[in-house]
Amino acid sequence: MLLSLGIFTKTVLAAFSPETDFTFNASTGTILKYIGAGGAVEIPAQINGVNVTSINKSTFYNCRALTSITIIVKH
Repeated sequence: MLLSLGIFTKTVLAAFSPETDFTFNASTGTILKYIGAGGAVEIPAQINGVNVTSINKSTFYNCRALTSITIIVKH
């Protein structure tokens, strides 16, 4: 993704891994905190085989490098 502000250009490339980019409580299925590099983030339906059932209200607090957040729904 390419972000442009005036004459300055910034390219945001981030490798995304749900297992390492979130603090996750497997006993409740809750994503507690996003700790990744930013960019386009996907909230997966599962992390390490456990269904994601909720997202803490402060999960993305002060995450300034995010460009988008997509929630993946498992049918």
